[in-house]
Amino acid sequence: MPLAPALNEPSIRAQCKSVCLNWAPEKAAPFLEERLEQNQPLVADALTQLGAQRASAILAALKEAGVDPARALAAAPEKVSSDVDKPVPLKLGLAAK
Repeated sequence: MPLAPALNEPSIRAQCKSVCLNWAPEKAAPFLEERLEQNQPLVADALTQLGAQRASAILAALKEAGVDPARALAAAPEKVSSDVDKPVPLKLGLAAK
């Protein structure tokens, strides 16, 4: 199977070969992360989209567990701060009707 055009670039092939021959996850991870960020930059609202997807998944799980869908709702995602390589916080709230 041929490589994708971007991966056929000689310098990238050489770097990939070097990483594979000296495989160690702790050495490869930063290289792979950097390449991913260069080749697939995140859209401006990627974290907002992630928040909305998380909320949808939680609502679906609540519905599957038997919670009345009319009683479970998600607010719009809010900006939060988080350190690099740390989990993004999730805030859940309960309220009486």
